[in-house]
Amino acid sequence: MPGEENYMQNGKIIIYQSPDGETSIDVTVENETVWLTQAQLIDLFQRDQSVISRHIKTAFQLIIIDLFQINHKRLIKHYYFSNKLI
Repeated sequence: MPGEENYMQNGKIIIYQSPDGETSIDVTVENETVWLTQAQLIDLFQRDQSVISRHIKTAFQLIIIDLFQINHKRLIKHYYFSNKLI
């Protein structure tokens, strides 16, 4: 969705406006990460709240799976090295 972006001098807030002027969203930027509320995501993507909620839930589930896999690998390494005969 092409649009006009205005950056404040401090670089903390970005204002996006669609070409037709119908949508204007102010977002916060912290450490190169853009933060939007669920309401802003609904407005930006023009989707129902249930769709946005489902995508957020899926993202969190994937993060939890990744964390479990990382911790599982560490546990296996720890077990292997702690039980190895020297």
